[in-house]
Amino acid sequence: MNFTKKETLLVVAIFFFLIVPITSAELLVGQTESLYNLGDDFEITLTLNPTTPASDFLKASLVCGDNEVEIYKSPQSVSPGEEKSVTLSARLDTFLVQGTEGECYIKASFGTEETNSQKFEVTDDVSVMLNIDGIIFGPGEKVAVHGRSEKANGKPLNGFVEVSVEGIDFSFTGPAKNGNFNLTFKVPDNAPSGSYEILARAYEKDLSGKIINEGETSAAIRIKQVIKSIDIALSNQEISPKEEFTYSIILYDQAGEHAEGDVSVKVYKPEGALFDQKIVRTNQQISVPLLLTSPPGYWKIETKQGDFETSKQFLLEEFKDVSFTLSENMLILENTGNVPFTGPVEVSISGTSELKEIKNLQVGESIVYELKAPNGEYAIEVGEGSERESLGSTFLTGRAITVRAIGEGSVLTTSFWVLGSLIILLVLALAIVYVYKRVLHKKSLTSSTPGAVHQKNGDNLAATATAQIARQQSKNIIDKGEKQESLIVSLKLKNKEEMDKDPESNKVVDSALWKAKEAGAKIYSDDDYRIMILAPALTKTKENDLKALYVARSIERIFNVHNRRTKHKIEFGLGVNTGTLIVEASGEKFRFMSLNNIISTTKRISENANSETLISESLRNKIVGKVKTTKLPDKNYWRVERIIDRSAYSGHIKTLTKDKK
Repeated sequence: MNFTKKETLLVVAIFFFLIVPITSAELLVGQTESLYNLGDDFEITLTLNPTTPASDFLKASLVCGDNEVEIYKSPQSVSPGEEKSVTLSARLDTFLVQGTEGECYIKASFGTEETNSQKFEVTDDVSVMLNIDGIIFGPGEKVAVHGRSEKANGKPLNGFVEVSVEGIDFSFTGPAKNGNFNLTFKVPDNAPSGSYEILARAYEKDLSGKIINEGETSAAIRIKQVIKSIDIALSNQEISPKEEFTYSIILYDQAGEHAEGDVSVKVYKPEGALFDQKIVRTNQQISVPLLLTSPPGYWKIETKQGDFETSKQFLLEEFKDVSFTLSENMLILENTGNVPFTGPVEVSISGTSELKEIKNLQVGESIVYELKAPNGEYAIEVGEGSERESLGSTFLTGRAITVRAIGEGSVLTTSFWVLGSLIILLVLALAIVYVYKRVLHKKSLTSSTPGAVHQKNGDNLAATATAQIARQQSKNIIDKGEKQESLIVSLKLKNKEEMDKDPESNKVVDSALWKAKEAGAKIYSDDDYRIMILAPALTKTKENDLKALYVARSIERIFNVHNRRTKHKIEFGLGVNTGTLIVEASGEKFRFMSLNNIISTTKRISENANSETLISESLRNKIVGKVKTTKLPDKNYWRVERIIDRSAYSGHIKTLTKDKK
């Protein structure tokens, strides 16, 4: 095989490199720290250990990410077996690192040898810790802040710290020595309540004054709300009873902002009497429950919360007003204003008007007018001033169109008159007996022996007269009576004690009971009950069923009208029953005795009634088809819904008015 000269030289060269070892120097890089902060001193050892003589540049570079900075370059010569070490020292400042901090390593090279150090981190992080003495502070209180700062390499920071609190314009800058710092600040007196963040920033500078390491942290405190004043906001300074009046309570804190809370409120009438009191929430609209009849003048609202209290006044204007209610043939005029009413009112019955002059009708008082006209249906209109109001139509009876006030007197007043009349009759009777005895005595002195007989007869007559008078005083003793099928109406006043404190309620009761008097009934008071007896001996008719229902329903309507117009309610129940009574009627005298507990049974019916009229089953069986009723689910009583038999009903009204005339 023949080789050319070039091929021979190539083979020799390959053989030489394979057989003869390459001589070079081994390059070793020393250990580094795992983490450095900017500005830390950096030191590393490079060691050359050649196997053959070597001369070249020893180079070292700092590599951080994609950036590489040469930090050492020096020619070195070493002999075989000779070990040579070079120590590199540098400061890892911004000049050297140039903002490329992160994961770094040292790359070293000598001749053909190149090696890298272990990786290490260069950072500018500083950890900051805050410790605050307390969490919640009040205005004007002091807040003590303690802190510590350390660099990421674990060494304490010797630099500066800045502390600020947003929202109250507080800031502080001071030294951090050996990592520690302390400061105290005062919460402003007008600092708003709420949460606040305390920001702390610690940092270190190099010789040129540039910040090289820094860190920050935050902590929260809360400034509590302290009430400084209280106020009342009114919807109006002057108000009419027809308008809604509202107020709101406002609490102000140290910053002049609204605060939430519960406060006590009292509302006083012009004369100083307490009208309303309650606990309300601040910053909410609260309505004062004024009535149309609330007295005019300056009212006062008073509020208090803790040590703070205030009051304000508002003027309630005078309000003149009357209302009209039509109930069957009764027209009820009520003063629904807040001042006494004086003036004319006009009542029109199908175009025929009659003027009534009202004088000093007090607040809440009412007048009941009885409307009469020839039998028929009439349209009723009323007017006060320039205003007119239609009340609808009703059936009236009578001889002529009249408007007559009733109820000026009361059942109680009538009872007094009856009692007075009885007393007068008793005195007259005693006087007659006395005179009669004197006359007999005089005759006995001028007569002969037979006069003894006259004396005896006179004594017997006097004794008889005295016994008759005694019998007249005893209403429960019936000399001569007869059984009569009678109607009993029982009115139960369920809140009598409250009504006794309100004279107006009792006036309404008296006016309502007048309906029974007009029907010819006798009325008896039994504690909380008013018992109305409709016997043929009183009403001059045996057909008293619908008449009794008319009385009960009229009383019910009058009470319901009253309850709709005032806060002083009449709680009542009406019961109607039929049964047999032993009655005795002579002139103005009327005595009765109940059989089969008919009175107590009727009282029980009224106890079960709630602002309504209930009737017994026996009465219901007699009037089936004439009155619409509904049975109570749990009792054997029937609720009266309405009277169906209008003709029969009107006939009884006609009889009632005819008897009255």
